[in-house]
Amino acid sequence: MPPKVGEFKLVIYTRSTGLIKARFEKIKTTVTELARQGEPISQVQARQLAGFTTEIRKKRSEFELNLQRALSLDGDEKIDDVTLSNDQDDIESLFL
Repeated sequence: MPPKVGEFKLVIYTRSTGLIKARFEKIKTTVTELARQGEPISQVQARQLAGFTTEIRKKRSEFELNLQRALSLDGDEKIDDVTLSNDQDDIESLFL
């Protein structure tokens, strides 16, 4: 039986968390490269950084919502607390 519309599943949490972590890593790499360049950033790069800030906030909110949904899962779908804690720590370390 397919899941009902709006039903939250373990696989949704796992996939979305993985995607968010990967995007945060990519943004972190890009920002680090910009910071290492010896010249001032251009207006285009400044707008790109502002866009990253907005995207990071949105993705962080998305992760927090999914985390809250994951905490309410039960039975076979329940995610262990260690995994949830590790995911939250990973997101926090990439967010800062």
